[in-house]
Amino acid sequence: VRRWVRTVFHDAAPGDDVARWLHEVSEGIPRFVVHLLRAGCDDGTIWYGGTRWEWNAPAEGTLGSGVAWVLERRLDRVAAATRSVLASAALLHPDITVELLVSVTGVAESQARLAIEEAMSASILVAADGEQTRFDFAHPVLREACVRGIPERQRQQVHDVAARVLELRAPSAVATIAAHY
Repeated sequence: VRRWVRTVFHDAAPGDDVARWLHEVSEGIPRFVVHLLRAGCDDGTIWYGGTRWEWNAPAEGTLGSGVAWVLERRLDRVAAATRSVLASAALLHPDITVELLVSVTGVAESQARLAIEEAMSASILVAADGEQTRFDFAHPVLREACVRGIPERQRQQVHDVAARVLELRAPSAVATIAAHY
């Protein structure tokens, strides 16, 4: 991890204590190291001070356990309207399209597109195809966090509407429709 941190930050690394902390928290798992660094830059724990990178160690007890904590922090950084669209998108998974989101949620197409753009910029959603017509969550933990944030009654309402919309649009997609009932 130390060598990797020096390479990433070039010769302006914030010091060996960052590498020690990253290794301790991530257990050396490269993807988790990347997520921890990104979260640190997002929340101001790690910043560029003009000539070198600086950092303040997170306070004891403020760091959640595991990659889930780091990934779920991304959701806190998007607008409430985007989180609402993401909640519905999580229930529509794996069939996330702008058209389906608009039909199920009732939001304007422009609002759905803005939410998707913001979610993609925050690395919450990724394009599931080259044309950016279908979307998926960047990590299953992000989708699960969105689902957990929906009250059961609202969750069932979204599934009911999704099933009815899919019955009209793709009646032969029996398995997908059934997943919403």
